[in-house]
Amino acid sequence: MFAAIDNQSFVFVDDITMITLPALSRGRVALLGDAGACPTFMSGMGSAYAMTSAEKLAIHLSGAADVPEALMSYGEEALGHALALQKNARTMAKVIMSRSRAMAAARNGLLALVPETQALQRLNRLFHKGWKPAAETAQ
Repeated sequence: MFAAIDNQSFVFVDDITMITLPALSRGRVALLGDAGACPTFMSGMGSAYAMTSAEKLAIHLSGAADVPEALMSYGEEALGHALALQKNARTMAKVIMSRSRAMAAARNGLLALVPETQALQRLNRLFHKGWKPAAETAQ
């Protein structure tokens, strides 16, 4: 099988699974970054997502009189953001990881035509639409 693969061959095999938790906080515990909502490696969010969720947690905790309530509020906001990231990752996976030779050729052709900085900035804006409550994201 491997001997039949040449420079013109198109080979792709992968499976991406994203877990959606019902909540990202309970009592005095809150999950941050990939621990709470891994949006897949396709999102390019790794450490940035961990830092963003830590910042949001700090905002909710600063000046909070009731820690469990602040964690619950953070968890609701973080879940909304996680759902949005996962939705965007699924959309991007259809384009970036298509099993179709035609889709791969179209994607590569388009990326070759667009200046790198513009394409990356546009994708970044699409991917990071901001934090929204989970109820808004689920719609």
